[in-house]
Order: sequence, then structure tokens, then C-alpha cells
Amino acid sequence: MMAQVSYSIFFTNLRAMTAIISAMFAMIFMLFYEPIFTKYLVDAYGVEEGRVGYFLAIGCFTYGFGSPLVGILCSKVKRRYITASAFLFCSLSLFLLGPSIILGFPATLGLTLSGIGFLGLSVAFLFVPLLPEIIAAVSEKEGLEASPFLCDKASGIYNSAYGVGNCLAPIIGGLISGSYADSKEGFRSCCDIMAISSLAFAFIYFFFGIIPAYLDDKKKAEKREQKLIEDLPTGNIENSLTLEFENNRGLNESDTRKH
Repeated sequence: MMAQVSYSIFFTNLRAMTAIISAMFAMIFMLFYEPIFTKYLVDAYGVEEGRVGYFLAIGCFTYGFGSPLVGILCSKVKRRYITASAFLFCSLSLFLLGPSIILGFPATLGLTLSGIGFLGLSVAFLFVPLLPEIIAAVSEKEGLEASPFLCDKASGIYNSAYGVGNCLAPIIGGLISGSYADSKEGFRSCCDIMAISSLAFAFIYFFFGIIPAYLDDKKKAEKREQKLIEDLPTGNIENSLTLEFENNRGLNESDTRKH
């Protein structure tokens, strides 16, 4: 079993790679604003630097609160649908975080704080389903059990994507925001860009994560149906058809007598 579980089976699996890349982008959308957030709150709303930590904690609280709820939801809804919806929700959260210049939202502290809270919740909807989705994608395609060897390597790749996102997020946030002369405009524009990126990634995930999985499920269902037909004894099929024909003929004769 251990020899069968190599990293190559993850990188050649479209469904698994879509989930891995999604984990990286989710981390970018969650953390890009942190290096520029304090300056924005101080400049835009006059918040004391010592209180910024309380505002940052809002997103962490909603993330911690929402994660167990997402775990329950995953038992009722397919994980890939939750992930696609989460990127849409993340986009809305980032528009609120700015608040959005593109959508004409007023620059108020209330909108920004609600954006942080919703962002933490949306990231919970992103991260919780992704690791099980990676494991399921590989185990179903390769016909492997969800063994410790498979789970360990899936977790390693998942955390690598998490780490790459951690590295890129503050760099991207700083570069975009720093390209504007006004730091307040830079922060809000950066949030708009990230919101649009999250919205675009929702469609990318739909085409590369949901459609291929749907087609695979449909193909497997057709194969199961064909196998059931092949396994059914020929005599049973003929008897069933004969019985159905006789029943239909009896019903027709009964209707004729009534008339």
C-alpha cells in the first residue's frame, strides 16, 4: 500500500489539484490584508494601534465558530459545492472589507468589521472541505482505501499549499496597496481586486472541480447500471418481459369488455 501512494497520483489528479490550488488561493484571500490593515484603520477611522488586534480577532473567531458547522454541513452537501459557494461568499466579504470603491460602498468602520467577520466564516467554508476532498479524489480514482499513508501525504501537500499561500498573501497585498499614492485608496482597491479574483476563481473551480466530478459520477453510475444488467440472468429478463406483456394484454382485454 505504501508503495502505491506516491505524490504523483495527487499531481496527476485534476480534482485533487483543483482542491490543492484552492487551498493556496484561500490562504491568499484570507491574509493579504494583514500587513496593511493596521495603517488603514489608523488613517481611515482613527483607531488606536493597540486596539487593532481586537478587530483582527473577529475573523479568527468566526473562522473557529464556523468550522464545526461546516463539518456538519459536509455530511449533507457535497464538499465541492460548498467550496464553490465559499469563494462566492469570500468575494462578498472582501467587497465589504474595503469597503468597495467599485460598488460605491461608503467607507465606514462597520462595513469593514463585518467584512472581516464574514471573511473568517467564508474561509471556514473553504478550508474544512478541501483536505477530505483531496483524499476522496485520489482514493476514488486510484481505487485506494483512505489509509494513514494516503492521508499523511494528502495532509503534507495540503499544508504545503497552505504555506505557499501564507508566503504570497502579504507580498501580494503589500505590492497592490503600495502601488497607490493614497494608502486608504490602496487598501480599498486591493480588497476590490481580491474580491474580483475570488469571484473569478469560483467559476474556475466550477469548470475544473465540479464539472469533471459530475461527469465522473455520471460515468460510474452508467457502469454500475450496465453491470447490473449484465449480472442479471437472461431467463429472468425474458420471464419479466413475458409477465409484463401478459399483464398489459390482460388490462387491454378488460378495457375492451367494459366498452
